[in-house]
Amino acid sequence: MAKKVRWGVLSTANIGVKKVIPGMQRGTLTEVTAIASRSLEAAQTAAAQLSIAKAYGSYEELLADPEIDAIYNPLPNQMHVPWTTKAAEAGKHVLCEKPISMSVAEAETLLAVRARTGVKIGEAFMIRTYPQWLRVRELIQQGRIGSLRAIMGAFSYYNVDPTNIRNHMESGGGALLDIGCYMVHASRFAFGHLPERVVGLVERDPAMKMPPEVPSETNPCPACTMPMPTALAALSPPPPAIATPCPCAVPRPQRAASSGLSMADTALPSTRRGMWARARP
Repeated sequence: MAKKVRWGVLSTANIGVKKVIPGMQRGTLTEVTAIASRSLEAAQTAAAQLSIAKAYGSYEELLADPEIDAIYNPLPNQMHVPWTTKAAEAGKHVLCEKPISMSVAEAETLLAVRARTGVKIGEAFMIRTYPQWLRVRELIQQGRIGSLRAIMGAFSYYNVDPTNIRNHMESGGGALLDIGCYMVHASRFAFGHLPERVVGLVERDPAMKMPPEVPSETNPCPACTMPMPTALAALSPPPPAIATPCPCAVPRPQRAASSGLSMADTALPSTRRGMWARARP
């Protein structure tokens, strides 16, 4: 039987406590052995709720634990690179929440850290491994829709709370780093190469000075954080095309079915997030 990877989690962030940790605990090759917070009480509460054996009152204590193989880092965006670096230097592999960095320069420092320490450092984009998206790329590579010419998508939510960390510029807030990165990543994943030219438009909220909307000119994939309470992906692509909803936004009974994508004659479920790709008419 293969040995399970022993994970430690930096912080009690909602994405970790509500989504990632329960998923890891259902894995056959993963187990969560420790969780840390700047508050020992918060760490202990999360550990009790999730049946995690160890709770630490500092991130440093968790990194020093010799019984942890890998670290999951869901800290705020501006803390991704510093604590991923510290974890790697402590000999731990790292799965870091997206965006892994707030700039190209920061990301390049992690390449140097990875080379120096010999550990694995990954960014937590489910698109790379989720069966639905692997199927999308397989259909494209098979030529099922012809030559891929355009990708369109929409990802939005409603957030006008000035105290929310997603609305803090210094924390990497705004539509692009929080949700626009999914559109960028999905486009690159589908096309299989880097873009030759990027054109974008940012509209800043007058009250919070934040970029709530980031549409692209060549691949129109708007990412919006403030314009409307809900934003449906109302898509009517000409055939042939592939339509795929974000699995997080689809009711659980529909998720398994959404992994096996069909062509354009399949209706796109109502969702706040989705993308579609089409070939040359």
